[in-house]
Amino acid sequence: MKPVVGLLFSKDRAMQLDATIRSLYLHCQDIENMDVKVIWTTSDSRHEETYQTLVSTYAEIEFISQVNFDSQLLASIAGYEFVLFLVDDNIFVRDFSIYNIIMSLSENPRALGFSLRLGTNTNYCYALRLEQQLPTFMSMDHGFLKFDWPSAQYDFGYPLEVSSSVYRTQDINAILHDSFANPNLLEAHLNNHEIAFEHLKNFLLCNQYSYTFCNPVNKVQSTYNNRVGEIFNYSPDELREMFAKGYRINVEKYSGFIPNGCHQEVELNFFTESEGITLSRVPSKNN
Repeated sequence: MKPVVGLLFSKDRAMQLDATIRSLYLHCQDIENMDVKVIWTTSDSRHEETYQTLVSTYAEIEFISQVNFDSQLLASIAGYEFVLFLVDDNIFVRDFSIYNIIMSLSENPRALGFSLRLGTNTNYCYALRLEQQLPTFMSMDHGFLKFDWPSAQYDFGYPLEVSSSVYRTQDINAILHDSFANPNLLEAHLNNHEIAFEHLKNFLLCNQYSYTFCNPVNKVQSTYNNRVGEIFNYSPDELREMFAKGYRINVEKYSGFIPNGCHQEVELNFFTESEGITLSRVPSKNN
């Protein structure tokens, strides 16, 4: 069994999920060290058809149709030493080695996890609309950094999340006692139990610059009223129709991008697989 499972959560976003997968495979230099699984659900049969296209496209990925989210999550991470949580609006922007990441965690037992979304560039908290102070970083091998998360601000002080961090599976299993019906409730559950780690595992690791960010251009859940799509807005149904017509997000356009936070709205750049033509659309803007 491989040491890491990359577990992706997705709903009604086949177009964005495809971009997450494409950018992950583009930038993870040693993807052979990681199994990739997707727990997905849809709200109607039209979205279901787009996911079946992805199932056919990515034979090496295990697609798991969501029925009982909490039990399927536990089964998906069982037997792996590490888990990388991801969501379907992640876009990877620079090369990384998953082996170097898990080795750094192995060599730093007081590190709770490795955040692929944090870095010296993430000085803005999108959710709170606030500038955030960078913590005091300590340098490590491979250009990695570590910092004390209990004393850090906003995104840096939010150690347990599901949008792009690597954790030891045993640490996650240790706090998964209650039921949680979806990824948002899972993250809330994890966050409620961070106190269990703040003394013995008070460090987080990250790269100098973010490996990935979330592009919050739409919303598919009703659990929380998250901020989305205020500059660039693409409805899930609009993207579903474009996906069915053969459009895909050109993830290479974002290579080298340095986001200012863990979340940042950016325009989606599209291409058609049949024509090989890069296309860009000016989306609706909400003032």
